[in-house]
Amino acid sequence: MGFIDKKTRLQIFESINQIARKNYACLVSTEFINRDSPLIFKCLRCGTQFNDKWGCIKSRKNENLKCPNCNPQKTKEDYYSELKSIVESKLLSRNSNYCS
Repeated sequence: MGFIDKKTRLQIFESINQIARKNYACLVSTEFINRDSPLIFKCLRCGTQFNDKWGCIKSRKNENLKCPNCNPQKTKEDYYSELKSIVESKLLSRNSNYCS
């Protein structure tokens, strides 16, 4: 990654501000360092502060920015729990067929 001059940083910072407003958020961070540095946002719906990175925002379809409180994301544990319950229910249904 090459050097980012001050003008480019300001342009990127303004782009981040526009994306935040489009997604009902306010940019709390006062400067943009690089694509991997965390930025602080505040949800305009619920007031929750959350972090995101410019590189992550740019990589998402439609440059979405989502409040974790208003738009909760599933964790690995959530997926594991769902998968475990599905497998257990299928095993129980198979076992009940053998006992009949």
